[in-house]
Amino acid sequence: MKEIVTTNLNNARNAEHFQFHANVLTFATPALATELKIESLQKTYADLFKREDDLYLQARAYEETQAMNEKDRERDDLFIYIKQMVAAMLYSPVPEKKTAAQKIEFEMRPYKDAASKPAAENTAQVTNCLQVLESEANQAYITALGLTDVLPLLKQANNEFNELYVNRS
Repeated sequence: MKEIVTTNLNNARNAEHFQFHANVLTFATPALATELKIESLQKTYADLFKREDDLYLQARAYEETQAMNEKDRERDDLFIYIKQMVAAMLYSPVPEKKTAAQKIEFEMRPYKDAASKPAAENTAQVTNCLQVLESEANQAYITALGLTDVLPLLKQANNEFNELYVNRS
């Protein structure tokens, strides 16, 4: 007697998952569903598979990819600009600017590599860094460093990137 082989589709790659369900539908035909009185179940299954079929071979270069790449570059450039301005001001001959740079450089240390992180982590780190930099405790330092106009630009670029990312996902 033949044995039914079990399989775990939780770990299946996209192609394996797709092919498994395509194979099931070659057997679970509307005619068989009518015979077994499971027409609505077969239709739901077929509809869901149709949706998977539409998504499976969807172009990997989504329309939003170019816009996301541009917005990511804009965000990274702004973040790096802020980091470099702070780093430069560590050598300022003006004591107030040097002190402000030391404080902000310390606050930014946990986020120093944010621009090189994967998209979601980059977004989260920039969001969190902005919360720290925009805090009331850091306002005087940000002003002393001349960054009050740059933080809103970074926040906007980060939010716009995240919107594109969420819509694409």
